[in-house]
Amino acid sequence: MADHQPKKYEVTVWMDKGDVPFLNWDNGPGPSDYWMRDICKKYHTDIEFRGKQGFHAWHVVGKDLVPGRIVSDVWKGPAVRLHELRINGPLPRTYQSKAQQVFLGGERDVSKINLELAFTRFARRAFRRPVSKPEIEPYLEIEKHARQKLGRNREEAFFLALKAILVSPDFLYLKEEKRNTNRLNSFETANRLSHFLWSSLPDNELFLQAKSNGLKDRVALKQQVERLLNDPRNQAFVQGFAESWLRLDKLGTMPPASLKFREYYRYGLQDAMLEETYRFIAHAIKENVPLTDFIHSDYGFLNQDLARHYGIKGIEGIHLRKVSFPENSMRGGLLGQGSILTLTANGVDTSPVIRGIWVLESLLGTPPSPPPPDVEPIDPDVRGAKTIKQLLEKHRSVQACADCHAKIDPYGFALEYFDPVGGYRPTYYRSRFWKKSTQSTQLFPAKPIDGSATLTSGEKIHGPRTLKKALLSKRSLLARNITEKMMTYATGRSMSLRDEEEIKQIATIANHSESGFRDLILEIATSKIFTRR
Repeated sequence: MADHQPKKYEVTVWMDKGDVPFLNWDNGPGPSDYWMRDICKKYHTDIEFRGKQGFHAWHVVGKDLVPGRIVSDVWKGPAVRLHELRINGPLPRTYQSKAQQVFLGGERDVSKINLELAFTRFARRAFRRPVSKPEIEPYLEIEKHARQKLGRNREEAFFLALKAILVSPDFLYLKEEKRNTNRLNSFETANRLSHFLWSSLPDNELFLQAKSNGLKDRVALKQQVERLLNDPRNQAFVQGFAESWLRLDKLGTMPPASLKFREYYRYGLQDAMLEETYRFIAHAIKENVPLTDFIHSDYGFLNQDLARHYGIKGIEGIHLRKVSFPENSMRGGLLGQGSILTLTANGVDTSPVIRGIWVLESLLGTPPSPPPPDVEPIDPDVRGAKTIKQLLEKHRSVQACADCHAKIDPYGFALEYFDPVGGYRPTYYRSRFWKKSTQSTQLFPAKPIDGSATLTSGEKIHGPRTLKKALLSKRSLLARNITEKMMTYATGRSMSLRDEEEIKQIATIANHSESGFRDLILEIATSKIFTRR
């Protein structure tokens, strides 16, 4: 909004009975002064701003600071000045939602519409395929029964029939009819494709392609895949596949300790971390980057808060953008991202076991066997007298555990340089304990991180950089793993022995140096596994 140029805004919203309207804006009234940090940096570089005291404290010092000058003395804006607020309602019942306009054809009086045509139009979209007259007759009967037997008016009876369509198995499930061939028909292919890449039903163009049997041709199918990937609705695939493959849906289930990691909450790092990973995957699709970028890349997507958390200088602004990392940076790839490092911790401490298992499962596709049922869990040393590496020695000394821990632990040890919220740390945190003999608090010295380990192959690693180098030598496992996980996501079923040969072929193509992440999606969407039951 430009200064001194009043504007009028109008919005129509649906409110249920009992709802109370609430109006707010980013730099307007509200409990948060988060936005003022950026306002001060942009408009008032000569002041000092201290926000709330305590948990959500802010402290911003301007580069042209005048001693003693604080924000409350000089700040006059920018702000939104509200001159008038009107709420009109309830709106007359003649108001139609967009859905009503589409399915009622613009007619406001239900008694004047062609019910069979309206139900056919609605069911065709809901079932994602053409519908026959016999399929519509039960819904006409429902509408008739509601009026004549249940005493409903025409509008109520009409919408009751629409509800019946929406609880039909044809709407709730992606039905694939049994035929002499196991190949999907064009409408089934369109459904599978749109739910794979958009998590939604086919649009009109895809529906028309299916209607003309155009999706049976591999070239035409590939063109539609490209179109769907270029559409903003593809963000649903980015987020859905990230949750399925990387387990991002678990981020936040074990939130970091609020007193120990205050900046995680102060700057809203969880949302920024999620967005960083989503942007990274979206970039991989758009630019068709090699799969090895998921292990190591010289770039990432950061805003000023995430950059500060990672110890990277020179990034200003709250919006994420592509950032190049220094040559010796531990960041880059998935293993340097806060989302992955946070979800593989327990909110208080790091766990080389959890992080090691994540590397084996999510990157290499070689998950370890479940632990024996009679093995005792690791006892945390709350005094901090031992490092996690020393604690794990207890398990490695048990023969039943040694083999698995030899496979798991090295990957996790190399990531110990990252704390439970993905920040860099050269040492463990100093720990306090109560010493009874002296009736005083004692402080343990911080112990240095030991990220050295030996893989089962005999290769030695000593931190994130050498870990990534070791993983890059296993790129064929990465390609195979992503291929299988994406095919499972695309088809909605686990892969079986009958799929093995084609999975191998696609993974081989994906592992080629000239092949990229977008190429893999195209191969999967046009594969026999995807286009067959």
